[in-house]
Amino acid sequence: MIFVLIAEDDEDDQALIRDAFEQVVPGVQLRVADNGESLLQQLRAMPVLPALIILDVNMPRLDGFETLAELQQSERYRRIPTLMLSTASYGPYISKAYVAGAKAYLIKPNGFADLQEMVRGMQLFWLRLHDLVKHE
Repeated sequence: MIFVLIAEDDEDDQALIRDAFEQVVPGVQLRVADNGESLLQQLRAMPVLPALIILDVNMPRLDGFETLAELQQSERYRRIPTLMLSTASYGPYISKAYVAGAKAYLIKPNGFADLQEMVRGMQLFWLRLHDLVKHE
């Protein structure tokens, strides 16, 4: 079983992301948190680590950057590929994400078809890579 853990505070975006994953990667189990603090609590309680973590940049309590920093401080969690997701294509945010340890900085697409394509890319690279590494 492959898990993906997502932190996204907007309920509409949560639903769209969930729908896109269900249509593109039906076997993946999604866990959704509405802020970074909640994501970290869920992660600590998970018996199996997720294959991928997706963090919205702007969230209450702990934002995406603060959550990423917490993940990177843990030997156990820093190996989980973490992607940042944002509506902002602001250069300093992108640089900050990569310097902080994000594996990718993705701009939220405007349409559902583009979101599905983004999820397809995640499946082809990050989830496929996880599957390959797991079986070596």
